[in-house]
Amino acid sequence: MQSNFIEREKIILNDLQNKMLISGWSEKILQNTIVENISYNSDGLKVKGYLAYPKDTSKKYPCLIWNRGGYGDNGAIDVFNAGGMFGNIANEGYVVFASHY
Repeated sequence: MQSNFIEREKIILNDLQNKMLISGWSEKILQNTIVENISYNSDGLKVKGYLAYPKDTSKKYPCLIWNRGGYGDNGAIDVFNAGGMFGNIANEGYVVFASHY
């Protein structure tokens, strides 16, 4: 997958988080999707976020752009919730791009 991101790193959850993710969402998320921490430049600023997508990258998928509510830590999405929520959406056949500003 070609991109203009300055950093990309696959999210790896610990065993307890994986068990909680499977219990709350579905094991298919772990089997069928990839969720990454990303960084990109926007107007000279380094912006962090998440990117989730199906593992089968041979197809084209619609993209959902996720803008969280809140400021600072209010409404912030942590790695576990990104893996679950965005992984679940990606499992349904979407790419999710979420800035974490």
